[in-house]
Amino acid sequence: ACAEVANFLYQQEMSQGNACLAAQENIFSDCCFQQCELCEAGASINWAAATTFNGQSQSCTDVYWILVSESVEAGTPTCSGLSQVSQDCCYQIPSQQCTLCKDGNGVTYNTRWNKDVTVNGITKSCGDFNTLLATQEDDSQTCSMAKDEIFDDCCFAGSDTLVAIGNQASTDSDAPCSLCQPGQIGVSGDIFFNNNPTTCEEVYNFLINSFQESSTTCKSAQVNLSEDCCRERDKLSPSDVPAFGGDTIAVSDGESTAGQGSITAEKPADAGKVTPPTDFEFDTWTRLNGSRGSSSFARLCSAIIGVFTIGLFFWS
Repeated sequence: ACAEVANFLYQQEMSQGNACLAAQENIFSDCCFQQCELCEAGASINWAAATTFNGQSQSCTDVYWILVSESVEAGTPTCSGLSQVSQDCCYQIPSQQCTLCKDGNGVTYNTRWNKDVTVNGITKSCGDFNTLLATQEDDSQTCSMAKDEIFDDCCFAGSDTLVAIGNQASTDSDAPCSLCQPGQIGVSGDIFFNNNPTTCEEVYNFLINSFQESSTTCKSAQVNLSEDCCRERDKLSPSDVPAFGGDTIAVSDGESTAGQGSITAEKPADAGKVTPPTDFEFDTWTRLNGSRGSSSFARLCSAIIGVFTIGLFFWS
């Protein structure tokens, strides 16, 4: 399989070794393809938005994962037919984002994240409306109309105690952000997060303690890091070390725990503080089996592209 070859080359061969170069020359077209992108370059995905895909109403987050898991290639009929989906799910990042609980004087209020409100017949939580409005310019008519409708219901000022009371529903009912999807196992690995070196375990702890599952930061981290940090239970390789999550504990020591939680791998004592992401760039080269498993295969494809680029340079 392509993934097995990629793992072997990554562990055994230098990038300019004979076996590596031979594999790049012979299996690039069989193992590498360009992933279908939901949004064009320069646009971002509105994870909280909904669209119609395959005749069903689905969230833009679900559509993205379908494209990845089914290894939909750029240029295929399925990918070419995403124009309406892209209109529903993609947006150009505003120069000044609309913030639901910021008044005309620039004062930011607290938000009742889980309170349900209705705008133009559509009922969502204040948190969902805040995410949707972040795709709009601050001075847009949409932003102004939404604030006129739901500002008083969603926003309030008060002390830390009042903030805690106002957000109690969110704390009780909103699930904490889990880096991996339900049923997946978190593995140990060194990664870059927000342009800083860290580990999968550190990011997992940071997200689960600081963000809710519905937050944009959580969704972005899941999309960008799941390939390096998460595995399906039946796709663990010998080199993968289970490190976090409820399923991981059950796999590693046979003991059951309640929900997602404890880290089973020890963290270095001097582990630095993880900072939230500000921007993610997604790699468009993916392996054919569509699994979000080994990141080494992405390195194989990147190395192949580099060799081809160097060759073209010298021949030109």
